[in-house]
Amino acid sequence: MRSLWFLVVFFAAIDVHAHTRDSVVLTYWGKWTLDEGVDGLERAKALGAGAVTVLVHLCQDTPESNDVRFCDDASALPFVAGHQGTRLSALLHEAARRDLHVNLMPFLMIESGGGRHWIWPSDRARWFRTYGDRLVELAQYSQAVGLDRFIAGSELTSMYLFHDAWRSVIARVRDVFSGHVTVSAMVGTHPTILFWDALDSIGISAYFPLAPTAGMRHQKVLEAAWRAHLAHLLAFALAWQRPLMFVELGYPNTEVAAQRPWDWDFAAHRTDEDLQRRCFEAFRRVFGNSTRLWAVQLWGLSNPTIDGSQPKNFSPMGKAAEPVVRRIFAQRRTLP
Repeated sequence: MRSLWFLVVFFAAIDVHAHTRDSVVLTYWGKWTLDEGVDGLERAKALGAGAVTVLVHLCQDTPESNDVRFCDDASALPFVAGHQGTRLSALLHEAARRDLHVNLMPFLMIESGGGRHWIWPSDRARWFRTYGDRLVELAQYSQAVGLDRFIAGSELTSMYLFHDAWRSVIARVRDVFSGHVTVSAMVGTHPTILFWDALDSIGISAYFPLAPTAGMRHQKVLEAAWRAHLAHLLAFALAWQRPLMFVELGYPNTEVAAQRPWDWDFAAHRTDEDLQRRCFEAFRRVFGNSTRLWAVQLWGLSNPTIDGSQPKNFSPMGKAAEPVVRRIFAQRRTLP
């Protein structure tokens, strides 16, 4: 009972502003156009989000490569002068007109294939130097245009093991950026990160399973699973004295949404809009009125052409989950 009271006091003392910081992630790939970006802003606004998170694509050739660059641009071209930078600047103007905050999230792509989670550069010091150089460019840009949040790393699981190198990278970011800084850890890997004290929140890609099998879908079971996850997350956040942030949260509209919410192999699964709705409803019942979560970023509103041609995806738009997501944003907007 004493530990529960300590948890309450600790989280009450945290300055939480999730009502204006909850966002949807625009999961746009390739050279998306400004018209597509504006469409994403309109859909985010329609959902009731106070912000959008824009992916900035970084590239390296192979998992073993040491040089990180901005995708689609010449390696020597500054971010602000490249395709991504000029497009983002135009999108920021459109976001301001719609009273939407914007956050940036660097997202590393491996051009030879494979995920960013288990890269292993042959020259680790060089990788951290070139990755850090790209982050500093983005952080300087963020500071110059008045952004207030910065995601310094997205699910770079193997590289998160090098704590001192990350402390150096984060210090470089903080030299040029005064806002909130965090990274995103994959589910179950956040205890392996030992530099949370250098960051402003415990950032997690919160694709926690809510059911052991695809057939288990009772609403109270899904809700109970979220409460169980929350218990250990609160204890972890308390130990590091940092608030929680879900850098990614999402559910596909397939029959594995509760069992494997991270599963984007849409072709392998059948459509199940009701299960997607139930998963979002479980999240709403646990976090809709809770200040224990500093902010949540819902993944993801993809290019309109993709949303239209692929009925199975993470977007709640036009699906049974859309009213629930609207309610999540509406409830959290009223939090103190």
